[in-house]
Amino acid sequence: MVRNEDSGAGGGYRIFKVLLFYSLFSVVLCVVLLMICSVMIAHELLPEGFIKTAPAVCGFICAFIAGFSSAKILGKTLLTGFIQGISFFIMLYFAGTIVFMRFIASDLSLSLLLASILGGTVGGLTAAGGKKRRNF
Repeated sequence: MVRNEDSGAGGGYRIFKVLLFYSLFSVVLCVVLLMICSVMIAHELLPEGFIKTAPAVCGFICAFIAGFSSAKILGKTLLTGFIQGISFFIMLYFAGTIVFMRFIASDLSLSLLLASILGGTVGGLTAAGGKKRRNF
C-alpha cells in the first residue's frame, strides 16, 4: 500500500503550514507593493486619487499570488483560493493592529475584503488550468 503525504494525521498540519506560509508571504509582498505605490504617488508618477484604491489593487494582486501558489501545491483550487483570500485579509488587519497598537472596527475596508477574497479565488481557479483533452 502506498502511503500518501496527505493521508493520516499530518495532512491537516501540512495544509495549515502551506496556507500560513503563503499568507505571510503575501502580506509582506503587499507591504512592499504599498510602499512602492506610496513612493510613486509622492513623486507624482501616479495620480493622488490612486491612494484610495491602492490597498485594494495591491491586496488583489497579493491574494491572487497566494491563492495561485497554495492551490498549485494543495489542489482543491476553489476552496483553497477562497480560504487563502480570507486568511490574507485577516493577517493584513492583524499586522495593522500590531503596528498601530489598536484595532478600529470602522477602518475595515469592504473593498479590500472583496479584493482579497476575489484575488485568492481567481488565483486558485487559475491554478486549476484548463480542461484536459483525451485522445481516442
